[in-house]
Amino acid sequence: MGLKGWIDNLQGVTRAVTRGGSSTTAAAQPGEIEPDGPQFSPIEGVDLPTFTRVSHGLTSRGVTEEAPVLAYVEAQGIDPTKWQTIAEGWNERIIGDDAVKVRFGQLYFALDGAA
Repeated sequence: MGLKGWIDNLQGVTRAVTRGGSSTTAAAQPGEIEPDGPQFSPIEGVDLPTFTRVSHGLTSRGVTEEAPVLAYVEAQGIDPTKWQTIAEGWNERIIGDDAVKVRFGQLYFALDGAA
């Protein structure tokens, strides 16, 4: 997919889980999703909350070019050589599993109000 494709895909995923934009997201209340199944296992050591935080940082800053994406990822303590695998893996889970999608949405939009 490449990093540019991942950014485009992430923007689509975030639109799909906007508040009220998905019946799954709208129906879920915080705490309903127990992130303990195999679909929540870390990818290359990066769990869903960390992936969400980094993704939110990238999208909220409008970072879309490969070099700045990798620099930001590295500044967040993630090996930039693993980011594509991490990002593609989490995107696949978000798109393919409603529980992961809902939890990602909960975490992502909770960051909107964070400083």
